[in-house]
Amino acid sequence: MKHWIRLVMLLAVWAGSTTAAWATHVFGGQLTYKHLGGQQYRVTLTEYLDPASMATVMQTSVTLSCTRNGCSPTNTGNFTTEMMKTGERYFPSMSCTGVQNVYLARTFTVDVQLPPASWALSIDDSNRSVVMSNLYRPDQKTMHLETRLDNTTGLVDQSPQLSIFQLPFAAVGQTAFYNFGAYDADGDSLVYSLAHPSGHSSPLPACADSIAFTGYAAGQVTDSGNGQAVAFPAGMLSVGLPMPAFRAENGVVEPALQLNRQLANWW
Repeated sequence: MKHWIRLVMLLAVWAGSTTAAWATHVFGGQLTYKHLGGQQYRVTLTEYLDPASMATVMQTSVTLSCTRNGCSPTNTGNFTTEMMKTGERYFPSMSCTGVQNVYLARTFTVDVQLPPASWALSIDDSNRSVVMSNLYRPDQKTMHLETRLDNTTGLVDQSPQLSIFQLPFAAVGQTAFYNFGAYDADGDSLVYSLAHPSGHSSPLPACADSIAFTGYAAGQVTDSGNGQAVAFPAGMLSVGLPMPAFRAENGVVEPALQLNRQLANWW
């Protein structure tokens, strides 16, 4: 079996002294499931947050939505349940300014019964961090995470997982590499793709909405591979280019972000 891992690349700009609002603290996360036997699965949520937010201390549970055959809330067999916090860990983030920032990784788990169906398992947590500079008003929508399980034929499956918990870091003007460290407990092959970030406004509609990207200003980049310096025009970020990354070849600049290879000359 082949599993798709859909990745949302978000760019967080750290301030020297950031004061986080109550509901704008989430940087990202992953939602996974593990087969326990029969129709029982353990679902685990890992979230990455700004530890300065009061919500990181007060929140002890997250609602898991389990919908059959799509994201409609009225489908027969849908249900919700609470995922309880089971642990947390602090990580230092890399910085080129010499100032060490810290973020929090916390986990929630719940065991659920999933009879044969095409399942969409999802969470919506409030809200994405306001410091994400490549998204338009990210603090106005929830962070929506979703994973799929199709056990219609009685298939037993487990989701792939990311084993590296440190957030990606890219220095301006330097080629950056990041290993997602993904693995699949069943030995299934993995394929990566970039996905559009999504979320909900309040009240929650049936399906998650896409969050718009922002633009970037014109500038100049020096290719760290060949030393060529070229100018690039202003433009809009997108799923294929979620951060301003460029390379130069024969005096021509082109966007450069490659999965499984490198993020080139982030600017």
